[in-house]
Amino acid sequence: MSALEAEAEGQRQALVLQALWRLPADPPAWGEHGERLQLGLAAYQGNARATAERVLAAAYPTVQALLGAEALALLARQLWQHHPPSQGDLTAWGRALPEWLAHLPEVRDWPYLPDCARLDWARHTAESAEDAPFEPDSLAFLGSHDPAHLQIQLRPGLSLVRSDWPVVALWQAHQTADPVEHLHQALLKPHAETAVVWRPQWRAEVLALPDAWVDWMSALAPSTTRPLPCLSTMLDSAPEGFDLGQWLALALQHGWIWRVGITDRAG
Repeated sequence: MSALEAEAEGQRQALVLQALWRLPADPPAWGEHGERLQLGLAAYQGNARATAERVLAAAYPTVQALLGAEALALLARQLWQHHPPSQGDLTAWGRALPEWLAHLPEVRDWPYLPDCARLDWARHTAESAEDAPFEPDSLAFLGSHDPAHLQIQLRPGLSLVRSDWPVVALWQAHQTADPVEHLHQALLKPHAETAVVWRPQWRAEVLALPDAWVDWMSALAPSTTRPLPCLSTMLDSAPEGFDLGQWLALALQHGWIWRVGITDRAG
């Protein structure tokens, strides 16, 4: 990206920052103890804002890189006000940001931003998922049991992010020494990508998934809203030409699989 394009990107960030800025409302009347209460409230709000900014910056590094630290800090304050924490674990706060961004007119010049946020959140979620060491002995079930009574269980925290934009390339751009140039290259020929996000050890990994495997991986991805299908059902609905052995080899290489489970139910 040229110096002129880099300057234009900086100006866009400045405009977003200006659009996001909102002056606080006038404080209410508190009576004779009003000054003390206002000071206490101001201190509490200041701590909450600082906490919100730190939490969101940690969970959404790509969004921060795209918008700038100050703009993300303002978004954190707005999000804290409209979607306050619902539990004590603040690492779980911030899930609402991708949808918030999708409806925010101030960032319409970054149409790929909500999906970048979804990818950031998927990495954040994967890194806080429970440990699930690979159980290699369970692979023997594939050769000794009816597929109708088997389930391939992927690692907890593994998820897919589907996007109309090259979301993996955009994320990778910010892992380089020259993110502006790589971001420009990623957007020269925009295309759809599906990211698979998982944590094989300590850090979350990101990979662009081949289109032929997206539906297969989507059906296997851990979910709290649907039961995991058995292997025979998976194979019956697999696309023509799907090679289970090829997928297994890559899944084992990358550490997607947790174990092969046995279930009493078929279907």
